[in-house]
Amino acid sequence: MKAKKNFKSLLSILVILVFFVAIIFSLPCKAQVDSKSKSDPELNAFISYISEYGHDPVNYVVDKFRDHYVVALGEDHWVKDPYIFLCDLLNAIEEREDSIAINVLAWESGNSIDQKLADEFTNSPVYREDLAIKILQHTADTYGWPYQEAINVFKTVWEINKEKPKSQRIRILLLDPPYMIPYMNKEKFDYTCPRDVSMMNLIQDCILQKQRVLFYAGLRHTRKSISGSYMERWNMYYNNHSVGFLLKTLYPDMVFTIKLWGGLMGSNGYIVIPEPKKWERVYNGKIDEAFKANGNKPVAFDIDKPPFSEITVVKFYKISEETLSRGEDRSLGCPYNKNILLEDDIDGIIFFKPVEEFSGATVYGKFFDDEFMKLIEKRTDGKVKTRKDVFEYIKDQHPILGESLDKLIEKE
Repeated sequence: MKAKKNFKSLLSILVILVFFVAIIFSLPCKAQVDSKSKSDPELNAFISYISEYGHDPVNYVVDKFRDHYVVALGEDHWVKDPYIFLCDLLNAIEEREDSIAINVLAWESGNSIDQKLADEFTNSPVYREDLAIKILQHTADTYGWPYQEAINVFKTVWEINKEKPKSQRIRILLLDPPYMIPYMNKEKFDYTCPRDVSMMNLIQDCILQKQRVLFYAGLRHTRKSISGSYMERWNMYYNNHSVGFLLKTLYPDMVFTIKLWGGLMGSNGYIVIPEPKKWERVYNGKIDEAFKANGNKPVAFDIDKPPFSEITVVKFYKISEETLSRGEDRSLGCPYNKNILLEDDIDGIIFFKPVEEFSGATVYGKFFDDEFMKLIEKRTDGKVKTRKDVFEYIKDQHPILGESLDKLIEKE
C-alpha cells in the first residue's frame, strides 16, 4: 500500500512538472517574436502600424463602400482560401443591419456572353449548379474554372438573393469579352479590345448607374499599376493596363483596390519552399511575421502611411535583377523600375489567415461532363481525351492543385 501511495505521489509530481515545462516552452515563442521585433526596427514598425491602423475586414470593406462605388479584391489564383473568405465576407455584410447593399459582384471567371445564364441563376427559385458550371466552363482557361470553391461563391450569392426581393438582389456580372470563347476553341473570332478594357467598360457602366460593385479577380487585374512581359523576338516589353489602372485613372475617388494577402506567385501558382512555411512569402516574409506577432488575427488596413507606403513594388514582389536592368533601358518599354511604390500598386491589404495554412483549390470532378470533354479535346488538339487525361494535364500545369487531383485520378 505504501509503495502504491508513493507511486501516486510521484505520478502527481510528474504531472505538475510536465504542466510547468509546457508553460515554459510556450513562453519563448512570444519572447522570440518580441526579441526579433526589437532587433528589427522595420518589423517593429509593421507590427505597430497593424496595431494602430488595422480594422476588422468586414467593417473595412463596408466602410470603403461608403466612399467608393467599386471595391476591388485581388486574389491569388488556384488557391481555395480567398474564395472561402469571399463567401464569408458576403454573408457577414448581408447579416449587418448597417451595411450598404452590394449591387454587383463583378466576376473575372465568366464570359459576358453568358450574362443571361448568370441572371437566370441568381434569380432562380431553386439552386441551379448546372448553370454555375456552364458559366465557369466558359472561363478563359483550357479546362475552364473547375473549382468547388468558385461554385460555392455562386451558391452563396444565390442563397443571399433568395431571401430578397428581385430589385435588391446581387447581380453576378461576367466580365470576359465574347471573343475569348472562340479564341479558346481555336475558331475564328472578331477581336474587339483587350480583356481588361472589356472588364473596365462593364464595371464603368455600373459606376454610371451608381451601383456598388465588389470586383473580384486575380490581382493582376485589380492592381493600379501597369504590368508587362518581355518579348525576346521584339526586344521590347508588351505592356498591359489592368482594370484597376484604368478605373483608378478614370475615377480615382470612386475606386478602391485591395490585395487579399497571399504568398509569392509564380506563373503557375505559389512558389514552393520547404515545410513548414510551404509557400514563398512576399517581402521575404517580414510582413507575415508582423501578422504573426498580431496573433494572426484577420485584419485590414490602408497602406498610405510609412512603413507600408515606403515599400517598393520591386522588393515586395521580388522582381528579378534582369528585369530591373531592362527597366534602366528606356528603349525597351519596361514598366518596372526601383522607384514604383506599393501604394502605387494597391490601396489596402486584407489579411485573413496565415499563408502556410492555405491550400490549393478543389477540382470538382462533375465539372467535366461529356460535352465539355469534347471541347477540351478540341482545345488541346486531341492530346486530352479522357477525364484522367484532363486531371493529369491540370496537375502538370498547376502542381498546387495536386491534392484534389490525385484523388480524382485514383477514381478513374
